[in-house]
Amino acid sequence: MNVPFWCFDAVETPDSIPNSAVKRGSGDDTLLGKVARRQDGAFINKNPPEMAGFCYDREMPWSTTRQILFALGALVILIGVSLGVYFSVFYKPASCFDGQQNQDEIGVDCGGSCNLLCEAPNVTALSPRAVRVAPGVYHATALIKNPDTQAQGVVPYEVSLFDSENILITTRKGEIILLPGDLAPLFEANIVTGERVPARAFVDIRNGSFSKTEREASPVRVLSFNLNEESLRLTATIENQTVFPVNDITIIAFLYNDTELRINASQTRVDSLDPRERREIVFTWQEPFSESPTRIDIFPRVIP
Repeated sequence: MNVPFWCFDAVETPDSIPNSAVKRGSGDDTLLGKVARRQDGAFINKNPPEMAGFCYDREMPWSTTRQILFALGALVILIGVSLGVYFSVFYKPASCFDGQQNQDEIGVDCGGSCNLLCEAPNVTALSPRAVRVAPGVYHATALIKNPDTQAQGVVPYEVSLFDSENILITTRKGEIILLPGDLAPLFEANIVTGERVPARAFVDIRNGSFSKTEREASPVRVLSFNLNEESLRLTATIENQTVFPVNDITIIAFLYNDTELRINASQTRVDSLDPRERREIVFTWQEPFSESPTRIDIFPRVIP
């Protein structure tokens, strides 16, 4: 393997000759020698340096070439490994999950191009009410409204029951998942109050976490229902409208009187529905209704 090298020539600086060394002529009073000529002559006549330059053009041994190639390869590998370690351990590209406010985020990992909202919508609880199940046992019910039609979230809440003298009887905490633009039923079952009778219910909505999303149509719908007051049974037929199985279905029924006051409620669950499947479900009560229901709302809940 022939490896070319540049050759560098050494240049010697000529000796300078002072002007006083120039002699005048005797006849025409001219200079017999010019300074430039004298210097050129001095430079030409001067002995060349012992080393006039450096040049290396011999063929490099293969062993040396191989060592150089191995060294270069090892250097490339070392650089590649170092870059890999840097990008995998130390370098973290900006994202919506890095715990820093970057990109176009309004807050830390929220707003802008991130799905997480920096501020939760103003979720409200409508018509909270305790309905009797049995002596000393009540269901706490309400409707929870999500005003944002493009955000889904989880909202913690606390239900409080008060007696007729506005003295707290008991509380219960929970969470509810709200779909975009949702009006979701809240159902806290079997709250024991002992000998005290709840006269008022209050639902305190806490700060939740919401993300941007589009609402999809519910995969399950109610086809029909029938209430038998004598047997205290409400039967309904539900249907999976999709071509996919649907799992974990919660169905809640609210019963109202002629003044739109919620007088009773019940809940049941279905583990799964096959594609296009229809199924009959049943709600039951232990005690006769205090008055005949005039309106029934049934809410099938499937959380994606």
